[in-house]
Amino acid sequence: MQKQISLLSVKYAALLLIEANDKVTTLEIKGMLRDLGYFATQQDVSDLMIQAADELPLEYTDNGQFRYYTLPTPAAVVAASDDDDTVDPNTSTTSNQVSQSTRNSAITYTRRDGRVIVGSFSDLTAVDDDWVVSASGHPEAYFAGSLSRDDARQAYSKTVGVDFHNTRSARFSK
Repeated sequence: MQKQISLLSVKYAALLLIEANDKVTTLEIKGMLRDLGYFATQQDVSDLMIQAADELPLEYTDNGQFRYYTLPTPAAVVAASDDDDTVDPNTSTTSNQVSQSTRNSAITYTRRDGRVIVGSFSDLTAVDDDWVVSASGHPEAYFAGSLSRDDARQAYSKTVGVDFHNTRSARFSK
């Protein structure tokens, strides 16, 4: 049985793909969600992405055929702030916090054969039977259960900079 997409799964896929490619389209999000075992139609992804873009927030460029979504520029984040007391226009604290928190959770690893393995340091979208991988002194990471154990460990070891044989993995269970 395929998993149903949600606003959270669309946000997760969008942020991971933006992390990997600096921009994303709903077609790419749909493809990633399908690869992760979700039932996703283009219309459902497009509808949820409109809401996700507002909540994250993301900027988009419409080229007449489709939208490219990107993270906002630092100036846009500062300008969009409603609370002048918490944002110093002379610094980029707010924009750094937005992009840093987004970038810190994403893992992308490109294998020699060109296949991209995607994961996260956040367990928010992990489901039962996904892989949880760890190494001493490093945060746990979560990968799709459809990957092989070695693929998940290899992506993790390259991401955190530890030897493959020092990684441990197990199936995730909520």
